[in-house]
Formats: sequence, structure tokens, C-alpha cells
Amino acid sequence: MFNKDNVFITVNEEVSSMIQQYIIREIKKVLDKYKSITTEEISSVEKLINSISNEELKEEFLNDWSRSIKIAKEIGENEVDDRIISMYQNLKGNGLEELTIGHVINWCNELDEQGYVMIDDYSIIYKSSANLKDIAIELLDDMLDDAIYVDSLIDKDSLVEYWIEKTSKEEVIDDLIRGNNIEELLGLVPETIYEDEYNKYLYSEIDC
Repeated sequence: MFNKDNVFITVNEEVSSMIQQYIIREIKKVLDKYKSITTEEISSVEKLINSISNEELKEEFLNDWSRSIKIAKEIGENEVDDRIISMYQNLKGNGLEELTIGHVINWCNELDEQGYVMIDDYSIIYKSSANLKDIAIELLDDMLDDAIYVDSLIDKDSLVEYWIEKTSKEEVIDDLIRGNNIEELLGLVPETIYEDEYNKYLYSEIDC
């Protein structure tokens, strides 16, 4: 029987005395670890856990105190939900080391408004239901000023035809969008970073 601050644990008598010593030491380490937790840390983790409705996601955090306290501190006073937390974790996993919860909250607001958000010059997050035509027009308008992109987006025969007919850039963009799948046109290779009953939230770099 092991007693540490009124916690009693019975060690199976069939376990060797040496193993019992290891067990007791491991238990003591755990108890010492959780004894040092502050009230503020407990409150922040409780807030995190209570903000999660998905049981699988909640279980992930309940199984990892260090991870829970790290993200709980990052959240601070911000209001979060499954979408924000999942996107934060998955984007961090994609190498966005400087990412903060604040960034993700702002991006989610933009996603709710227009269905997509450029997170830098070369990366986009968008809903599976989003119409990407407007952002494609904006991106292509810049790309067609660069010979490298012109070469990758337009075949030589079409380029000659556009030149002979003095086709405007706006008309070229319209042709490109009308004749291609926009995801393929922009070289998107989407990865799902969150999914709910209405949408998949997709992340991709732009690689024309």
C-alpha cells in the first residue's frame, strides 16, 4: 500500500518487490507533477476542455496534460471551438511555427464572410463549398505580369493567338477560368484541416 498525501494505491502482491519500487517511484513523479499545477492553469485547461464538443478531440487533450496547458495558455481569454482548435493544430503541423490562435480566429471570421482567406502570398484556406472565382481573378491578374507564370498557364499556340488578336488581360483571365477547374488552374493540392457536417476546410499552397 502506497500513501502520498492521502492517496492510497494497492500494489498487487504478485508483482516483484523491485517492480513495486519502480511503480511507487512513477506514481510519486505523477503526484509531484500535478501538485505543482496552479489554479490558473487548472481554470485555463477546464475552459479549453469545455469549449470542445467533439469527443475524440476532447479525448486527445484529456490524454495529454502538457499539450492541453500549452494550447490553453495560447488561447488565453479568446473564445474558441472545435474548428479553431483543430485548424490551429493541423496548420501548426504543416510548418506554420509562428501561428497563433489569434491568427486562426481572424481567418475563421474571413472564411465565414467569403469562404476563403489568403494566409500569405502563396497559401490559401478555403471551404469546399466556396466559389474561388474572385480570388482566382485577383491572383491571375498578378501572375500574368510574370513571364514564368504566363509560360506555365498558357500554351504557345494560345499565346500567339492572344497576341495576334490583341486580347486583353481581362479576356485571357476569363478564358482561363472558364476553361479550367480553378483548383487545378492555381495548382492547389488541398489538405483537409477541419471538417463539419456542412463543409471541409481546405489548406493548400498555390503552385501554378
